[in-house]
Amino acid sequence: MTQLEEAVAATAAGHPRVVLIEGPAGIGKTALLCAARKLANAAGLRVMTARGGELERELGLGIARQLFEPLLVHASGAERAELLARPAEAVIRLFGLDDTESDPRADEYGSQNTLYWLVAWLAERSPVMISIDDAHWSDLTSLQWLGYLVRRLEDLPILLAVARRTDEPGTHADLLAGIAAESLARTIRPGPLTLSAVHELARDRFATGPQQAFVRACHDAAGGNPLFTLQLLDAARAEGLRPVDVNADAVADLAPERVSQLVLGRMRRLSPDAISVAEHVALFGTDAEVRHVRALSALTEGQVLHAGDELAKAAQRHRGDRRGGGLRAQPGPHSHGPGVGLGLQRARGTGRRHHY
Repeated sequence: MTQLEEAVAATAAGHPRVVLIEGPAGIGKTALLCAARKLANAAGLRVMTARGGELERELGLGIARQLFEPLLVHASGAERAELLARPAEAVIRLFGLDDTESDPRADEYGSQNTLYWLVAWLAERSPVMISIDDAHWSDLTSLQWLGYLVRRLEDLPILLAVARRTDEPGTHADLLAGIAAESLARTIRPGPLTLSAVHELARDRFATGPQQAFVRACHDAAGGNPLFTLQLLDAARAEGLRPVDVNADAVADLAPERVSQLVLGRMRRLSPDAISVAEHVALFGTDAEVRHVRALSALTEGQVLHAGDELAKAAQRHRGDRRGGGLRAQPGPHSHGPGVGLGLQRARGTGRRHHY
């Protein structure tokens, strides 16, 4: 939070800032972005928000529209007239305000310059925060404009805060990497929860002091992921489990629905062989060996090993590091990342209604 507080204070004082918050799903990026928006509102910044969508990444100017259309729609007559004073024709054409279909690709430079002028006009009147969540699902034209903007911030009081997943890279990851490489940009990578942090969350959820083995079981099962941990604790409460050591094994076997949705969504992007191997590893746990997976999956040894490498790479993206390798003699239950075993358990427990 210290970096975000500094960025908001600097922008309120008239200086530009660029902050990228990145990490795997559930690590707390959205929460940090939300906290930054609250700080910006309290500091008097005009806050503009947008969020990428997996099914909307092909929509031209999807992010830019979320940022600017509310402004244009809700502006007073005088404000709108001033907004449209200089590049009126360009803005009207870009956003289809004259009931014509917009085409930002027809004049890429003109579109980017028009959007830049709009945000610069706003920044001249008060500091601005541009908040973009799930930027890994952003559309191409909006990302190109963000790169254009970052290179021209100069002395404009604009804070650009962008959050993106690192375990689910989008089709335009190179553009986000380019923004991160700009000298003005600073990157925040939230880390996993510590045991003491999980202890405090459990204390808050259960209104009593949790015992150590229960806390460690929650930490290990969720991999320190804040979202997974909260979902696991809520599921434990719903099952009537108390935060005591005797329930440590029981809490590790729970499969919260939200965790399952995230995990299964990620699994659908893997190859059929990798999905099959992950299912059998989740079934066997720490006792899984290549020969076990081969026997039940009807895959060859080479296919199992190749699928194990694919799972290991997915786990590396999830953790944001280079630890871990492919499936070998005895893969661990989390070789494919925290929560995958939980998600697959739930899929089996619901009659395999999920289709990969």
